[in-house]
Amino acid sequence: MSQSPDPLKSANRVIVLIGGCLAIALMGYIAYQIFKQTTRTRSVENVILASSSGDPNVKTTKVGLGAFETIEGTPYRIAPVVTNQVSDRKYYSKETSSPTNYLILNVKDKSALRLTPKNDRLFIQMQKVGQNDKEGKLVKTFGIWYAVVKADTDGDKRLTHEDRQTIAISDISGANYTEAIPKVDRLLKTFQISKTNVLTVYESEGKNFATELDLSQRKAIETKELPAIN
Repeated sequence: MSQSPDPLKSANRVIVLIGGCLAIALMGYIAYQIFKQTTRTRSVENVILASSSGDPNVKTTKVGLGAFETIEGTPYRIAPVVTNQVSDRKYYSKETSSPTNYLILNVKDKSALRLTPKNDRLFIQMQKVGQNDKEGKLVKTFGIWYAVVKADTDGDKRLTHEDRQTIAISDISGANYTEAIPKVDRLLKTFQISKTNVLTVYESEGKNFATELDLSQRKAIETKELPAIN
């Protein structure tokens, strides 16, 4: 006389089978997520692959305009020229998106001016300088201040905020772009001290300096070395 199957043993086999299937599915999902993370396109801002490096991994470079913003109290609008680079790495693609120039548009006569002839530098900061109202809101712009990276000074084949910067200024129309402070190793702070003047505090070659820029004259009018702090 045959014995009927033990219901408890049968249930255990089913549970083990289901558990094994779930474990395999979970391991497959984890492996897929790891693969997706290691092979996906990674986006980075304010990084430009230095053209002098001749990086063979750069696959595509596209240039476009960013959003326009008002230059207060003037007929001008300013927009960044954004350079997008896609480069291939061993297991993934890397995409960078960074301002490499500016376009300034006169909305009255529809004329426009590009700040520099080529899109070959990285603009770290842009600051409009002018007259503020009682609440501190800018109502009239007299000039524009920029922090710019022009070269790969740390040898990593990229232009980033870690490289040496140059402080530049221009008219509100984008004309008369002028490099006013070279060799800024680290930008510390800027203070607007009048409607046309900006005090820039920075480190250069191991020393700290404060330079006053007159945007109406487009030049540095005074530089003082700050006391040593070590």
